[in-house]
Amino acid sequence: VAALDRLLRTQPNDAPALLELAGLHLGDRRVDEAIALLRRATAVAQDDELAETHLLLARALEDKGDPPEAFRNYEQALRLRPNDRRVLERVVALQLETGLFGAAVESGKRLREQARDDAAAVAADIALAHALTGVRRISEAIDALTDAIVIEGSGGTASSELHAIATQPEHWQRYVAALRKQIGDEPRAMLYLEIARTQHERLADPDAARTTLIEGLRACGDDAGLRFELAHYLRHAHRYAEAVEQQQLVLMDDVVRIETWRSLAQTFDELGQSRARALANAALGVFEVASPSEREDIRTWQPRTEVIRPGALAGDVTSDLHVARDQQAPAAALLAASVEGLAKIRPPDLARWGVGSREKLAPRSDQPLRMLVDRIAALFAVEDYDVYVHALPDRGAFVENTSRPSLLVPAWLAEQSPAQQCFVITQAVVNLARGVFTIDLFTPRELDILLAASARAQVPAFGERVATAEVLDEYARTISRALPRKRRRAHEISAEAYAQLRGPDVSTFVHWVRQSARRIALVVADDLAAGIAQVARAEQLPAKSGIAAVRGSPVVADLMRVWVSKPAMLLRYTSGLLPPAA
Repeated sequence: VAALDRLLRTQPNDAPALLELAGLHLGDRRVDEAIALLRRATAVAQDDELAETHLLLARALEDKGDPPEAFRNYEQALRLRPNDRRVLERVVALQLETGLFGAAVESGKRLREQARDDAAAVAADIALAHALTGVRRISEAIDALTDAIVIEGSGGTASSELHAIATQPEHWQRYVAALRKQIGDEPRAMLYLEIARTQHERLADPDAARTTLIEGLRACGDDAGLRFELAHYLRHAHRYAEAVEQQQLVLMDDVVRIETWRSLAQTFDELGQSRARALANAALGVFEVASPSEREDIRTWQPRTEVIRPGALAGDVTSDLHVARDQQAPAAALLAASVEGLAKIRPPDLARWGVGSREKLAPRSDQPLRMLVDRIAALFAVEDYDVYVHALPDRGAFVENTSRPSLLVPAWLAEQSPAQQCFVITQAVVNLARGVFTIDLFTPRELDILLAASARAQVPAFGERVATAEVLDEYARTISRALPRKRRRAHEISAEAYAQLRGPDVSTFVHWVRQSARRIALVVADDLAAGIAQVARAEQLPAKSGIAAVRGSPVVADLMRVWVSKPAMLLRYTSGLLPPAA
């Protein structure tokens, strides 16, 4: 400032110095001094410097509270720079602030014409809409805002402004049209969601809203938010069964979406299915977000495993709950057809597990664990087996491959709740019924070699990428010689299928089989919290609870998804766990 003062004392008509010093004074809020300098500059500046002088002077006069004089200087700046967007922006803003809406309309149109990028175009459209609103030309204001929305999309300033002034159906129809132009080649779920909400809430057209959501689901790859909204609208239309289907699909995609669990519980309630409602509320209990009324459902819940009829779960009845059913089927079928052969390769040995005749539970005894095993085995039509109690603290229930299968139950299970006992035992019984129980007797690497060898017994030269031909041939001969006549055709078919349609790596296959058994056991035990507690024990999961526990364990998250899934609910209805749906 001192240097500029000295310069102006010797060169009082130096326009650049006058402008620079005025700018410094404006920065220091010394408005009067700045105005005096700028007035001097208007007498000596030329061309661009003169335009800049009028622009600065106009802003200073605005700060001083002299709009008429500010306008006159803006007009001088525009005369010198007719396409200067900065000047037009200030003119429009000042006109709007002072209520000169008619003049602002014309200035706003000029500003829109000068826009060279999207941000400038949106700002100009919004300013023009304000001016048009001021002169009560609402329809034209809506047009200006929809032009901005085509560029900006929903959720921006233009959308908010339109929501503030739109009153007629045609206004909202134009809003929808603008949003549709936004969709373009890259569909976005939020646009479909906003269109549907506008159609439903503003245009009172629920059918159009549902159609839009379905369109969005096809375009956006089954977005969970769109599907949740569709379920909400289906509930609103009293189409409860369809709403349940959509909610189930949402949970398959996002199992920790709490509002979906709560909405599903409410939908079941609206269907008059109080027990199904309690199933959904049980998940809220696991997430530790249940309300008092939801906790009451959880507190009064009683598992109903005893209502399932013997044989009701036999055969393929539960196969829809298998993980990747079709992909695991070839290996599962071959494993089941090779059981006797595998017993020759690894001779069964009950002593290995610390059990003998004293640990055997006699058939038809009144021992609680034996009675429970018999009851669960009957559900799957499993008849020929022995039961032993083992004392291994880190093992659950599993099956040893004796000539008469031996189901080994852990002693610690007697201390668990009936639902937890059911969950643990059912897993072993499921694998026994499927003939895949040998996954617990071999490592994945051993199973890989043995499955390849078993297939090789029917498909020569198969499996040499798994092990040497000598090893495979030796195992193939052992398995083939051990097969009883009744198994030979099944083994031939399954071996050929395995060789042609070999699925995932064996480690993945083992995980799928175990998780399939957990899924089925969870439904049969009829107690979500009990099942999750046993999984946490068996998998030695970190000490987490609520949502964190589910997010931290893919095994638990999968069980939560399956708990009220369509296959699980269908199994409950057909087995009697739930009363028939209306």
